[in-house]
Amino acid sequence: MRMKEPPPQPVLSHESAGKLPPLRQRRWHAGALTYTYPALISLFFWLLWGDFALNMKERSGPPTLQLLLKKYHASDLVLALLITSLPQAMALFITPVVSYHSDRLQTRWGRRIPFILATTPLAVLALLGLAYSPVLGHALASLLHIRSQDAAIITSFGIFWAIFELCTIVGAAVVLPGLINDVVPRELLGRFYGMFRAVSLGAGMLFNWYLLKSVEEHYVLLFILIAVLYAVSFTLMCLKVREPDYSQEISKEDIAVAETHAAPATGELVATGATPAAGPSDAVPPTASRMGGFWAAVRTYFRECFGHSYYFWFFGSFALAAMAFTPINTFSIPFAQSIKMNMATYGKLSAIQLFVSLIQAYPIGWLCDRFHPLRITMLSLALYAISTLVAFLFVRTPFSFGIAHVVCGSCAGFWLTATAPLGPALLPRSRFAQFLSANHICTATGVLLFGAVVGWFLDVVHHQYHFIYLWACLLITSSLVVTFVLHRRFMKYGGPKGYVAPE
Repeated sequence: MRMKEPPPQPVLSHESAGKLPPLRQRRWHAGALTYTYPALISLFFWLLWGDFALNMKERSGPPTLQLLLKKYHASDLVLALLITSLPQAMALFITPVVSYHSDRLQTRWGRRIPFILATTPLAVLALLGLAYSPVLGHALASLLHIRSQDAAIITSFGIFWAIFELCTIVGAAVVLPGLINDVVPRELLGRFYGMFRAVSLGAGMLFNWYLLKSVEEHYVLLFILIAVLYAVSFTLMCLKVREPDYSQEISKEDIAVAETHAAPATGELVATGATPAAGPSDAVPPTASRMGGFWAAVRTYFRECFGHSYYFWFFGSFALAAMAFTPINTFSIPFAQSIKMNMATYGKLSAIQLFVSLIQAYPIGWLCDRFHPLRITMLSLALYAISTLVAFLFVRTPFSFGIAHVVCGSCAGFWLTATAPLGPALLPRSRFAQFLSANHICTATGVLLFGAVVGWFLDVVHHQYHFIYLWACLLITSSLVVTFVLHRRFMKYGGPKGYVAPE
């Protein structure tokens, strides 16, 4: 992959900036990296290939575990605790530590890739452990003289699921988004995340259409194959993708910001379309990685992430939306089983829903680049609120469930695609992973508490699963209100054309 420091950029007027050179002559910049057109294609290929392996792991894990937990007679509360609350509880402690050190790490491999490489063997171990949990559970019951074989098997699933989620939190939730933010040119982020979502949806379609119907019988083989795919793909991605020299990037950002503050905007554009640095305090001080003491790091983390009220609205928008998705994501398979829908039909409906999301992924990415992801996010929240309200009122049969599953899932996919570039658009760039982890803390806190409440509630109402749509509607409407307030604050800080991330 051809990469070098970007040359000084000419300043062009709006008229001349609109006349772009041919693709073979164009250059795209991400910090201190410069990409030719072939290098950009190579970058996208390896990032998307790693994303495919990650999503095969992510798409297969939760639904397979749901089916296996029900097979071994887990209650809705236990299912919610393992699938929803346990991962969020772990995220509360893991994301701030990983993100803080990731933003400040300095190695010859970069600041993101070392974390991905370190967690790859753990992810493989977790997948293999999930594959053999029934065997290990039986052995555990015999060794410790546990009377309930099912309880021992569920315990084994829980242990390896915790390792599985540890890798997900470090890789998918914190480090990989930080890597993408560092290496993908900012003017292409919306379209890249559209492709990113398309790959994710393709992996989901493959799993749901061909594999979900047989996971209860062949889950061992499935987990082994995905473990091999994950290990090979992520290792190759880490070897092929290069991170920038962050010390040079910080210096360039400081210069750019100084020039921006010295001379007000005059309506001129940089030829490459690169966006200016977010602000003078975005650059991480050279001494940041040598800050003394754990509590000093904790104080710095919370002061930087929670020191400005503007970001409370950002965190609240995501947290409420994640809480809204929790009931349907956790209990849609038990709902389908309760109305006598077989898993082959459920899998095909899920694949259709993902195909709809796949078709809309790139256009939504384009819309985000054109109109700003925050505005497209508000549209997606409104659509999800309407669809879940209608589903609560009318879904009682396999046919109506199938329609709601496709429509509500597609609206949720709309939100996921729209919000993918929202963090890079609103958060300070050089501490991006740190702010992203603060968002995960708020989201995890909400989902941790709410997931257990929903599981308990469904046990109390004797598994009347149509209530999951009511919970979703109420929470997504709350998220929409919070996002409107966020948009008003966003406009005060410059809006789509002149936004500067506040400190």
